[in-house]
Amino acid sequence: MANLSLLTIPSQGNFINLCWAAATIGIGRCLNGQVRSFKDIASACLVLCNGDMDSPFCDATFSLSDALNTFNYPAASAGGALEFSKVSHIIHDRQRPLGIMLDLPSGNHYCVIKDCYVTQNEISLLDPHQPIPTPTIIQFDALRDGSVLGGPWVDSILLI
Repeated sequence: MANLSLLTIPSQGNFINLCWAAATIGIGRCLNGQVRSFKDIASACLVLCNGDMDSPFCDATFSLSDALNTFNYPAASAGGALEFSKVSHIIHDRQRPLGIMLDLPSGNHYCVIKDCYVTQNEISLLDPHQPIPTPTIIQFDALRDGSVLGGPWVDSILLI
């Protein structure tokens, strides 16, 4: 069982496309304490990445569910945004973080839902695009429709 209170993710820093890797690092550390680097994640997932993190081949887009599966964290796409009751079940009953994909003008972007607050209809989100990804409290409906972060929530990555 994951300890969601300890869930953090690193900033993707100067990497344009490695939000999926930052989410993989944080989820892996939360699930079993395993600490991996951007280099570890990119080298294992991106065929053309040889570990030189200055190479454009190491700063490429990739599926969060595929990255999690690569490191033996079974995950699957739900094919869209989830209802609040489902998010609450995943977070509170299953004690699992929830990866989400946003459709931003610059392309797909992955974040991680760390907690949800039923009475306020809010979630706690970790966004690796932030210089220091601290939990941000966001209204659930505003996250779903994209009015808060610049693009709608279009996929959910479930840990199986």
